[in-house]
Amino acid sequence: MINLISSFPRSGNTWLRLIITELLLIKENQNNKRYDLLDMIAKYVPDLHCDDMKSNHHLQNRFLKSHNKFTDIDVNYDQCILLFRKPEDCILSYYYYKEARCELSSFYLGNKNEFAKNFVHKWVDFHNSYIDNSLSFLTISCALAVIRSGAIPVYIDADPKTWNMAVEEI
Repeated sequence: MINLISSFPRSGNTWLRLIITELLLIKENQNNKRYDLLDMIAKYVPDLHCDDMKSNHHLQNRFLKSHNKFTDIDVNYDQCILLFRKPEDCILSYYYYKEARCELSSFYLGNKNEFAKNFVHKWVDFHNSYIDNSLSFLTISCALAVIRSGAIPVYIDADPKTWNMAVEEI
């Protein structure tokens, strides 16, 4: 089984990869050995576009990581874990990450607002690519879980301003 972990940069992907790697090391009784953590993360939960993709072929449940939009994923996967983070936190963290690595263009230096204006569109495009292509599967799987429990699923829309349930539809 191939599990894809996908997120916009600075959304917690590395933390989740670390947790999964630690759990897999425990499962293989390797957690008491000394190792380079970043090497182990790259081995057990490789980046779909950077790391050696054959490094975790021995695992029955494989995990792959990507920061790419849904339409740019070129691997067939069984499940997808899509990490969300509030866009303002994600973008501000990304700004500081780029600043610390001296990767900001001179236009953005000291100008977080312009950086945010540019990158909020990329954040929205990224998440919409998954929502547009995965929502029907999510909807069906949620409904099946409700039906199996003996209840009747009721669908309501989200409030476009808050992304929370639209209370007036309950």
